[in-house]
Amino acid sequence: MQCSVALSWTNDIGAAEEDIINNCNSAAQDSGLTGVVMSTGREDTLRGHEYAIAVFEAPELQVSVLPQYNAADQQRDFWEPLSEAGELRPASGPLDPTHDLRSASKVPPSGAVAASAELGPGEEREVTFVLAWFMPNHHDVGGTFLGHMYANWFDGAWEVVRYMHDNHSYLREKSQQWQSLIWASSLPGYLKEALVSYTYILALGSWWVKDGRFALGECPGWLLEMAALRPYNMYGCLMLFPELAPQATELLAAEQLKSGEIPTGLGRMCMNVPSYVAFRQQNSASFVINVYMDYLWFGGQAHLEGMYEAAKRATQFAMTLDTDGDCLPNCNGIYDTAWDTWPVRGTAVYVAQFTLVALRAAQKMAEAMGDEEFASQCREWGDTAVRNFEEQLWTGEYYALYRDAKLDDFSSTCFIGQLYGQLLGHLLGLGEILPGERATAAIKAIQRLNVADTDLGATTGVKPDGSRDVTSTRNAQSHCVTPTEIVEYAAVCLYHGLPDVGFAVIEKFWKFLVEQARDPWRSLLLFDPDTGENFYGKHYTDNLNVWTVLLAAQGLALDVAQGLFVLKPNLDPLVAPVFSPLFYGMMRYESRRTGDEIVGLDLELTNMRPEAVEVNRFVTRFRCPTVGSVIFTSATGEVLHPRFEHHENGDLVMLEPLTFHSGVSRIAVEH
Repeated sequence: MQCSVALSWTNDIGAAEEDIINNCNSAAQDSGLTGVVMSTGREDTLRGHEYAIAVFEAPELQVSVLPQYNAADQQRDFWEPLSEAGELRPASGPLDPTHDLRSASKVPPSGAVAASAELGPGEEREVTFVLAWFMPNHHDVGGTFLGHMYANWFDGAWEVVRYMHDNHSYLREKSQQWQSLIWASSLPGYLKEALVSYTYILALGSWWVKDGRFALGECPGWLLEMAALRPYNMYGCLMLFPELAPQATELLAAEQLKSGEIPTGLGRMCMNVPSYVAFRQQNSASFVINVYMDYLWFGGQAHLEGMYEAAKRATQFAMTLDTDGDCLPNCNGIYDTAWDTWPVRGTAVYVAQFTLVALRAAQKMAEAMGDEEFASQCREWGDTAVRNFEEQLWTGEYYALYRDAKLDDFSSTCFIGQLYGQLLGHLLGLGEILPGERATAAIKAIQRLNVADTDLGATTGVKPDGSRDVTSTRNAQSHCVTPTEIVEYAAVCLYHGLPDVGFAVIEKFWKFLVEQARDPWRSLLLFDPDTGENFYGKHYTDNLNVWTVLLAAQGLALDVAQGLFVLKPNLDPLVAPVFSPLFYGMMRYESRRTGDEIVGLDLELTNMRPEAVEVNRFVTRFRCPTVGSVIFTSATGEVLHPRFEHHENGDLVMLEPLTFHSGVSRIAVEH
């Protein structure tokens, strides 16, 4: 049987402005390629925009091309030749003069490529098509030219096609690799689906412009690089695109006011009109946390030297928002926190917990810079802040939503996100931000109140009597279901020995999202806890904090300045991917079986950097009486048996540095 398959595409450049003029197509051919380039003769902001389609040539294939035809009359020029002869041919005659595609026209020209092969019984052929685009004239909402980073690499759509032809196998393999590592893990299936599904927002929600600047938006069409949201989206970005994440922090630093205040964001659909109108009590603390994160995970001491003064001034500004001397910023209603329609006053648990982390991080950075005076100041602020946080908000079971002593105003609402600061403390290697037993009690209170309130996951705010907090001015933020806080809750559960509690909430929500809402693909934000209606928020970058669950399962922490690599799993056994700015790979871990038998750790890591990476101190965890041996196999083939210490708390600490050369290295802990 002679079989044919075709790809057709319409040159609709300008359709967004409802003004398609002077668009034209032309046939293109290259070594191993046949296709169509679709361009425009416009002289405005769309000048130089192109599509291209192509089919990969192969010895067993006969390829043909139809550069330009009127899709409104496709029977004559496209479908009839393809269905009758199995191939395309040039248009049969002049185009309808009322739709002259070679001059100004409202009818876009279409083009097509086809491949044909003769197949015997049971035979197969693979045909590869390419759709490429090159649209370099990216302008912000004010008309300022920004461009796209890819315009530094390519000159047009056909060059992209050639690049795909020459590299498609490699690109497909590498693009699938991170997903393959996730699918091969022992993590629950719903968590693997969430990790893969939500990651698309890194591309859809970001701008990477021609001069190299990079920023994530809250969602497409809104503020770029919102400071308050960085603790939510920073991990997914830093783990997968480590060179880009610190750039976003630097853009916020460039817009810092003399007072030290950090902007809410860089601007709505622009990168140069910063806004300072909302979340003042949260922005600066979140910025300090991000500087510390970039320092630990990517930039080391050199990065800190460039960002320290901005972080110091942001910390000092945050303290000016404390109006009652408790070292915690005071809130005054709505728009003080990223939960911007949920009124809070005085000391609010959501803002205060980030402040506790920021003060601890600022102290660590000051110590690293030798600024003992400021380190001492941050230590004093931090101790006072923790003491007042506990006194004002601890109810005996959990941390209350807010307390304003001046106005004698108190909300006993149990907020599902009250432990995000504790989670960040673990992820940043800062230890317990809050007393461990109280954090565990709060987890159980959230389970009893927030999780039990809905079949869809957990409700954001529930009062001690089990009724919902309905104080939101709009958007029902105070009594909704949101994956953003659900995954944070699950992650902190892992650190406190309650993985089943956390995973059960994610599973409940994901089952609803897939089976009832049937929409796991748009990073939806807020849902009605009864009906499941998504009443607000699509394509939100907040949901990238699902990556904190992976980090919590592994107990992974980094300090590139000190050469510290920590991998202390909170799941046992565990098979999971490792993603970091230093290396990626797979870990297999099991420290207990019947009789405390050690099974071990098998860790395969590929160096992400062109130079060798020195790990001065590798720490893992085995809660068992003895460890037999540690074997390090370098990518060079060298085999080492590094000395180690096995502490009473289960920490297994390497006493010798490990050098990760280019390629795959392996650490094995054996019985």
